Order: sequence, then structure tokens, then C-alpha cells
Amino acid sequence: MKKVLSAFLALMCFTSTAFAYEFPHTFWAMNERYAKALNSNDAYGIIENGKQIVDLISKEPENEDTLSVMGSRLEQIGLAYERIGDY
Repeated sequence: MKKVLSAFLALMCFTSTAFAYEFPHTFWAMNERYAKALNSNDAYGIIENGKQIVDLISKEPENEDTLSVMGSRLEQIGLAYERIGDY
């Protein structure tokens, strides 16, 4: 029984790490520009860089990571539009 349990646990660990989602390489540079705009409260930068990220990630498979990025970027884009009075 211990061997079966050990094999099952090893399989679960392998499965969870083997299929981890990796963002596209271009995401990281976009995300860095977005973070700078967010940290400096640059509404136009948030909108521009956030939209680029949304466009990129919307073409990726839907999973917890992509949905989280999309949701947070869309929220901040909406708030930035509100700050500049563009409804």
C-alpha cells in the first residue's frame, strides 16, 4: 500500500509541475512598462500598456493565470479611463 501511495503522490507532483502555464516571452516587457505606469499613476500609460497585455493574453489558453491577469488589467484600464474622464 505504501508503494501505491508513494507512486500516486509522485505522479501528482509531476503532473502539477509538468503542465504549469508559462506566459509568452513578450508579456514580461509589456508587464514591466505597465507596472511602471501603474506605480507612477500614469493613466495613459496604464491604458496603453494594459490594452497591449489584454490583447496578448486574450489569445492564450484560458486558465487561472491568464484570467487573473486579464481581470486585473481590465479593472485598472477602466479606472484609468475614469480618472481621465473618458467614459
